[in-house]
Amino acid sequence: VFSAAGCNLFNKPSQKDNGEYVTGNSLPKVEGTIHERYVGTTAYKLLENGRTDYKILVHETQKAELIEAINELQAIFAEATGVQLDVVLDNGIGFDKNAKYISLGETSALSDSGISVDYSTLGLQGYQLATLGQTVFVCGKARGVLYGVYDFLNDAIDYTFYAKDEIK
Repeated sequence: VFSAAGCNLFNKPSQKDNGEYVTGNSLPKVEGTIHERYVGTTAYKLLENGRTDYKILVHETQKAELIEAINELQAIFAEATGVQLDVVLDNGIGFDKNAKYISLGETSALSDSGISVDYSTLGLQGYQLATLGQTVFVCGKARGVLYGVYDFLNDAIDYTFYAKDEIK
């Protein structure tokens, strides 16, 4: 079961779509960025019996700029679970509430989902996490998507990322 707490740094009203968006405790504010989470506990299973139906979805035109986020998601997930997440290049796939994707960046699935992302507010390092149907969306620009992947992995497999200067 994928389970995640919600976050709303600026105490904006939560976006709700058939009860699937929720907000919860705030993350610490990071100067010049915003981290928004509309992710709640779902009945969907990210991993079951040593396998997953989930795939990483990335738009074919963004693969190069999101390669670090893709590699980190694959490597950390595989190390923690023993399961490799496949990558699907989005060339107009669109949103399907039954599709099992971890959508990174600006995909067709995101565009078709109705989820609103204000990239000017997110800046270069901010991100927004959301779930809709069985899809997890990690939205933002390249660095923001990477930070969103770390946050998603924290919720999904209890992974914590530390910068080199945080551990002594």
